[in-house]
Amino acid sequence: MTTNVIPAWVFTSYVDGVVQLLQTKGHLLAGTAMAPTSVLGNEVKWFTGGRMETEEIDRSMEEAALQNPARSTITGNFTNYGAMAFIKGVDINEIKPNELSQLESEGAAAIGRRSDWIQLDEMWRAAEAAEVATIGDGTADLDILDLQLAEGDIMGIGDASIDSMFCGLPMYAFQRLLNIKEFNHADYTGPDLAFTKMAMKRTWGFTNYFVLPDEYFTRSPFSGAKLANFHGFMWWKGAIGFQRRDPPADVKMQYSVPMRGTYIDNQIGGLAKVLQPLGVKRLLFNWSAPARFIDTVNSIDVTP
Repeated sequence: MTTNVIPAWVFTSYVDGVVQLLQTKGHLLAGTAMAPTSVLGNEVKWFTGGRMETEEIDRSMEEAALQNPARSTITGNFTNYGAMAFIKGVDINEIKPNELSQLESEGAAAIGRRSDWIQLDEMWRAAEAAEVATIGDGTADLDILDLQLAEGDIMGIGDASIDSMFCGLPMYAFQRLLNIKEFNHADYTGPDLAFTKMAMKRTWGFTNYFVLPDEYFTRSPFSGAKLANFHGFMWWKGAIGFQRRDPPADVKMQYSVPMRGTYIDNQIGGLAKVLQPLGVKRLLFNWSAPARFIDTVNSIDVTP
């Protein structure tokens, strides 16, 4: 009996490209802080102004009351971050996918996420230091009234407008809000920023709401521990200052002769600072799956 030799010719087919691990590429908060620019140096100072009040003018000969609004500065220092990888020269020639291109893409995503975390970590820091007020205690489910409370506290002060109010929420919280009629039927009318192209968004009341990845809410910037509740934020654009080094993201690629391979190093230097604490609110609420609402006045009627 002859032996079938055809299996010796069987080959494996590979699909072109690389299946990228599901992740966010970051830079979602670009444009939501006050006038980010590229600067050099290590220390950044913001100038802060004050407030004047009017007085009634009568016909007396008394001198006008002189007012000298407060003048001060707020200082922040850059922190530098990097994401580096290495690939052997011989490996580049022995694999089909473009490893250098893949590493560049993965490094850029790491830098993009760090850019967002710089801003979120500063708001977290201010909240933990009681500089920023916290709404909720982490045990309740997020309600639309909580959002109105946060928004009212900020906009009740003065200059905040619909183009400068933002609120980042995890997907579960955003989905809960979508089950509320007024929120679900709202259109986005805010400015054209990075998150508008990459995230679910709504403009409700005077605030622009958008979804951020869960990892933006479940990580502690100080310990890296997973949290039992989420720490969202609502803020006025003018209350947060964000600065980055020039260039904003620096990619260094260098071949090492002794190592016979190429290093790819992605670097970013940046800082964020809460400039006006009254313009930022932390939202501390439970992780809760979306729920149906039966309230026919304020919510979608889901009764069969």
